Amino acid sequence: MTSALSGPARFAGFLLLLANLGCHTTPTSLSNSLNISGDGARVEYAGVGGETALETLQELTDVDVRITELGEFVTGIAKRSATGGNQYWVFFVNDQDVRIGAGNYVAKPGDRITWLLKTHGSSKGSKPELSTTDANETDDR
Repeated sequence: MTSALSGPARFAGFLLLLANLGCHTTPTSLSNSLNISGDGARVEYAGVGGETALETLQELTDVDVRITELGEFVTGIAKRSATGGNQYWVFFVNDQDVRIGAGNYVAKPGDRITWLLKTHGSSKGSKPELSTTDANETDDR
């Protein structure tokens, strides 16, 4: 059986095949969806393996960040800002509180990242299942 492609065309196809074999694709957040509650106080998305929780969030929506001596502190997500001194954004991975910042947490495939806009002294609003430490509003950061 002979090929209908000429020698140069076969060679170009062979080079293209080699180039594709050397490349491996990883999931990107382009197909990731951002789920935002009606009041804007709860944001969820799938973590992208190898990216930090903050990097993926910044790819999906507008994020306001304040740089502090402790690192990046999220002050607004999708145009919903923490107001006054008593509100803050906190993130969870698979409904568990995380003791490092979102800029340092490297997601694993299958992680579900949840951000909640919380108010000190208030238990109002939806939230994932949390530990008793979070329910008492203590903050070790």
